[in-house]
Amino acid sequence: MSQQLEFNFAKPRDCTPEEQKEWIGGELKYWADVQGKLIIGISILQVCLVGFMLGTMYIIGEILK
Repeated sequence: MSQQLEFNFAKPRDCTPEEQKEWIGGELKYWADVQGKLIIGISILQVCLVGFMLGTMYIIGEILK
């Protein structure tokens, strides 16, 4: 019977200042730029959908009078 593997819960080492600058300037900046545009687009979509919902409720209210 095989033995279950153990998890390594040891704290990882701290990064060096060079590694930190590389990560912030490379991968982190790219994803931050992508997220910024995505959040703006989704916020505009949400406001438009709320307006559409309110307009639909108004039209239905006028039809059922």
